[in-house]
Amino acid sequence: MDLAISHLGLSLLAGSLTTLSPCVFPILPMVLGGAAQGNRLAPLAMGLGMALSFAGIGVVIGALGPVIGLDGDHVRWFGAVLLMTLGVMMWVPALNERFTQWMMPLASGANNMSSRLQGDTLWGALLLGAVLGLVWSPCSGPLLASALTLVASEGGALRGGHCVGHLRPGCGLAFGGGGLRLASGLSGGARQSAGAWRQGQESVWRFDLSGRSGHCQWWRQVVRGANRALAARSLVASHHAVLKTLEVHFLQLFLDPHIHSMNATLLTNRRQALTLLGASALSPWAAHAATPWPDTLRAARGQTVYFNAWAGSERINAYLQWVAGELQRDFGVKLQHVKISDAADVVKRVRAEKQAGRKDTEGTVDLIWINGENFAAMKRDALLSAPFAQTLPNFQWVDTVGKPTTLVDFSVPTDGLESPWGMAQLTFFADRQRLPQLPQSMNELLALARSQPGRITYPRPPNFHGTTFVKQALIEHAPDVKALAQPVTAAVLEAQAAPLWRFLDALHPHLWRGGKQFPQNSAAQRQMMADGELLLALTFNPNEAANEIAAKRLSATVQSWQFAKGTIGNTHFVAIPYNAPSKAGAQVVANFLLSPAAQARKADIDVWGDPTVLDVTRLPAAERARFASAVRPGQLAQSAPALPEPHASWVDALEKEWTRRYGV
Repeated sequence: MDLAISHLGLSLLAGSLTTLSPCVFPILPMVLGGAAQGNRLAPLAMGLGMALSFAGIGVVIGALGPVIGLDGDHVRWFGAVLLMTLGVMMWVPALNERFTQWMMPLASGANNMSSRLQGDTLWGALLLGAVLGLVWSPCSGPLLASALTLVASEGGALRGGHCVGHLRPGCGLAFGGGGLRLASGLSGGARQSAGAWRQGQESVWRFDLSGRSGHCQWWRQVVRGANRALAARSLVASHHAVLKTLEVHFLQLFLDPHIHSMNATLLTNRRQALTLLGASALSPWAAHAATPWPDTLRAARGQTVYFNAWAGSERINAYLQWVAGELQRDFGVKLQHVKISDAADVVKRVRAEKQAGRKDTEGTVDLIWINGENFAAMKRDALLSAPFAQTLPNFQWVDTVGKPTTLVDFSVPTDGLESPWGMAQLTFFADRQRLPQLPQSMNELLALARSQPGRITYPRPPNFHGTTFVKQALIEHAPDVKALAQPVTAAVLEAQAAPLWRFLDALHPHLWRGGKQFPQNSAAQRQMMADGELLLALTFNPNEAANEIAAKRLSATVQSWQFAKGTIGNTHFVAIPYNAPSKAGAQVVANFLLSPAAQARKADIDVWGDPTVLDVTRLPAAERARFASAVRPGQLAQSAPALPEPHASWVDALEKEWTRRYGV
């Protein structure tokens, strides 16, 4: 096999050093702690699983090398070009967004897989280690790339298995050893607190970008030395500069955030740990350091937060009054609800403030209720503050796997620039005594309108609910639904929306007032339905009908439903403008809005009925009990699939074309 002992030794050493990677080291206590609580040997099983998964990769790569005739020079060039391409993608925002969209299914799949594994058993820990090894691979950086390049260029399945396999046993030794030490501490009652862990991290990893920190210089020299030794036979000198540059970029990108992101709490849930590992490797969120949460709380006390939020519902206004009282009592933060009718007006105001040269504390808005095209506009025009959502202590409970729209807003990655607040999905409701047969698609709605002329309508765009109705029809009739996830162009709009306009041309003559007039909003449509003038109404809150029945504004015979194949669903968020005077206070408000207490009260049909963004199944029993409630009249009996929103750029294009065709 002619495999030098030095190769194996260096692979073992390099694997051990990868545990010091800044996108791995801060997460180890969460992963190991969760496993060690169930079985003292589980961390060793995890390390073995990681070693086996990477040995398997080495075998495959080593076997393919000679079979397909891989040339060493070609492999080296490919590796260098790949690294440079990834670097460019991380620097260019548009490419970064696209890359994030591509990688989301992979991260989501890994999370789903890990959530089904029982990490507290040896077999489950072994499988979980294999999954973690795959997610961890981007954090191994040039070390793993160099090893794979070596085995691919020299060939041999056994050589590949040994070389790459020794890379992971190295980190497996550190992984399992650390886990056993942690398990001993747990069994002895010496559980380490989040604050102590944070202080330990900071003492090892604190640095500044000018290179004055001795700790960081030590770490850089160790990793660089190991990387150079392992890569000596596989990377030419001209490629070495590329690796150095990318190494510095990765240090700047990943090191500081992980020091501070754990200030809030020490998580031991393996699913959350895997999510954080994936985010470390794939997401641009980590480009911004977070302030320790206790410091944020101290800075927020005494601040007034001007929260610009839609005020079209008495229930929502009352809920925000309750929130204000809780914040003042518990955190000393005063919440002022600035009542608005359209978030787009707030976006225009912030944009005008930036054009006028207002600095980062001279704005008039601290927090805004937002999503969709308004978020996309603020993100595009750099009108938002630094990413903050993932640093909020209560973000740990957000269901980013089961509710992926908590991370993607109208096909635009949130990148931590807005914090999820509630879920929404297009829902219809009608009195079953007047409409016993419910339409299950837009085409069935057209058939109903033809049979009951003048009894169907929808709010007039650009009203949010009216535009959503149009988008639902677009999704059901577009020739290529995948095209809707991309930014719209004139040519794509013409091709994809042509069936939509034909559908609306056929529908409008049978609508209320012949499609010449439309209700101004969903509240007006709801009242017309309650009065019997219309057969049905629509909402974006699946619990609205139940709310109205509880308030005795609708009959108890009203029922809610969604189309069988699904309706448009999304998440609504809160965001902090770049020039918010009370940024710390705004973060405290956003974190409280994510708390189980606030989310449960918001989900209560008697209060608001807005669905939660949290994964209730992961909450502690006492917090989970807050969400228990009996089925209420008018409540949605069965949820349909949530269809993804078109890209945010479609909203303006559709509204303009609708107005040109049908506006009065």
